[in-house]
Amino acid sequence: MFLTIFKGILVGLAVAIPVGPVGLFCLERTTSCGWKTGLASTVSMNFADLFTALLVLVCMALASELTAEYGYIVKIITGLIFAGIGGLLIATRRDKPKPYTPAQLAATGVTTFLLSISPATVAIMLALFPLFNITAQYGLPGTLAGVFIGSAIWSIVILLGGHYIGKHLKEHLSTMKLVAGIIFVLLGLTSAFYQFL
Repeated sequence: MFLTIFKGILVGLAVAIPVGPVGLFCLERTTSCGWKTGLASTVSMNFADLFTALLVLVCMALASELTAEYGYIVKIITGLIFAGIGGLLIATRRDKPKPYTPAQLAATGVTTFLLSISPATVAIMLALFPLFNITAQYGLPGTLAGVFIGSAIWSIVILLGGHYIGKHLKEHLSTMKLVAGIIFVLLGLTSAFYQFL
């Protein structure tokens, strides 16, 4: 059981650690809006990784087919959403951050969850599960627990980093939001349209 959990942790870390748009989004939310908003974002990301792992394990063949057939549509939609978030960050970079209401925290969580379910995550899991000899028939609960733990470990790093930046570099938040916004726009447009180049 421990070995299965350990393998799951490695998969969770492999999915979470690459600094993609979702990780940057969680970092920016933590930096700009405080640890509660960052926590809502990162926990949602963890549950999205858990949900994706369950889907991939239970429907591995189907997930592979769907990613190959419809992955480009998801990439376009999520890429444009990230570009839109980047534009919003640029436009609001000078606004003073305000504490989020419970409804806004919930909305942030739902947004992060939906954005975290991506073809890239599915592709990484499709590559790593067979490599680690993980199947739905062998150690499913341990694997899922491990994926969640691995993703949560990286979330703690994001939360601590975002909290430190927000606390010690407040005077540079406007510049950081501008840089984050530009990165979001570039990553989003690249994700959406690189396949047509």
